[in-house]
Amino acid sequence: SRFNRERIIGRPVLYVVIDVFSRMIVGMYIGLEGPSWVGAMMALANTVADKVAYCARFGKTIEPDEWPCHYLPATILGDRGEIESRYIETLQNNFNVTVENAAAYRADWKGILEQRFRLLPAKFKAYVPGYIQPDFRARGGQDYRLDAVLDLDQFTRIVIECVLYYN
Repeated sequence: SRFNRERIIGRPVLYVVIDVFSRMIVGMYIGLEGPSWVGAMMALANTVADKVAYCARFGKTIEPDEWPCHYLPATILGDRGEIESRYIETLQNNFNVTVENAAAYRADWKGILEQRFRLLPAKFKAYVPGYIQPDFRARGGQDYRLDAVLDLDQFTRIVIECVLYYN
């Protein structure tokens, strides 16, 4: 927590919007709510937002050509849980966006996105205390939550740096 550094507030959830053609990360959102419609729409809102202003909010100064993404996509392919909602019709009707859902348990249909979730943490996981290791559920394993030292804004700054690096 930013207000009390001794308090653990939870594990962040990362949403990423990727352009399939250019492979650029065009939007992202990091929040504490679980996978939900709200988180997915916050990532989509970030897709059309001014990235210079977004990065400035987190203390990073960039030029517009460093992250030149601020358009609404024509087609969205998403996870069944977040995108399959009664609210999606508003997005489809008002903004003329085609929405497609991947089948359940078929992450291979979104291979570009799933690979990005492997590449992004590869740059920072060794340097971020509290990162979840593969053995976190092993009996007698170390509790990763007790090592956490970053608040949500600090973690967002790190992810922004990684996004700028890969873009």
